[in-house]
Amino acid sequence: MDKTEFAAWLRKTAQGESFRIRKDQVYVLSCGTKTYTWLIDSGVLFTSMQAEGGDNELANSIWLADDMVHSLDDDIMLPFHALSDSVITRFSSEEVNPLIEADADLAWHLAEYYHTQFTRTLSNYRHAALDASEVRLAHLEEMFANIPELKGERISDATLAAFMGMHRVSVSRIRKKLSDSGKNQGI
Repeated sequence: MDKTEFAAWLRKTAQGESFRIRKDQVYVLSCGTKTYTWLIDSGVLFTSMQAEGGDNELANSIWLADDMVHSLDDDIMLPFHALSDSVITRFSSEEVNPLIEADADLAWHLAEYYHTQFTRTLSNYRHAALDASEVRLAHLEEMFANIPELKGERISDATLAAFMGMHRVSVSRIRKKLSDSGKNQGI
């Protein structure tokens, strides 16, 4: 079962509450004592994870249609930054978890999905920590260019800065440096 099949099952089986997020807006998932599974219905978003005080924001992941995010601990907020107009749906874990527990095969596939998501996130953190800013920025721009919903769009310096945990001015400088480097190489 892939993420699309699980998303279809979730939509058919559970009652969700949908939220619209306009491009360039941020929707903060406040993760309290009640947990949810959040399903990306449409659009492209990215998350940065931060403590409730707003300190130590880190690059996390890019989310596309049918990706799922599970609520985090009580003191964590998860900001969804919209790169395109998007719709996300919230499903209560109180409703969904018993259905998953009743189906061992479904539970296994969901565990595999979240494991893959977790290792992808760890890889993003590793690259954010170890790659030179120029390498990370070039990789992100290539990745964004390959997302069909973002074809032909230029991601702003401010958005890239939020994703990378940098200041906008630093991203602008790096972009200029990469652009000048490309011109000098005849690209």
